[in-house]
Amino acid sequence: MLKKMKRQEIILAVAVVTVILAAAFHFLIAPVAEQNDTLDKRIKQSQAKLSRYQWLLGQKDRLESRYRQLNAAENFLSPAKDAVVAAFQELENLAQKSGVRIVDIRPANPAESDASRENAINLKAEADMESYFKFIYDVEHSLSLLKIKSLQLNAKAGTGLLDGDFLISQFFLPD
Repeated sequence: MLKKMKRQEIILAVAVVTVILAAAFHFLIAPVAEQNDTLDKRIKQSQAKLSRYQWLLGQKDRLESRYRQLNAAENFLSPAKDAVVAAFQELENLAQKSGVRIVDIRPANPAESDASRENAINLKAEADMESYFKFIYDVEHSLSLLKIKSLQLNAKAGTGLLDGDFLISQFFLPD
């Protein structure tokens, strides 16, 4: 009977120790580990942000030179008359860079332009869908304040190309 008692006490002691260890793990170790994982994720996000900021800092000189180039080009042009010419040049550069072939480009009718501070341009082009995506993105993010007011894409028969009709506006400040 004494051996049975000791055996039962040992089993009880092991069970009590197991419960205490499980409670300690659940209430002490698991929250610390979870907090450690959360902090690791935040550190990785911060490192990713830091690497993006470092990349942007590396691009600083290029962006500043591009800005100076655009600013110098716009200073030589009068805002109302030559802004359309500058917009044509900008659109041609963006189209060439993105692989879009301009078929026709001309100033829009004055009725299609909303305000005197805005020039409107009709542009007809052809390209594949991917080139149009790049062109649209470049136009919308242009430093020349170009915005696409309307867009119509039609499939060309027998080819993978699309015909595009754009109405593009450019905001400028008159003298």
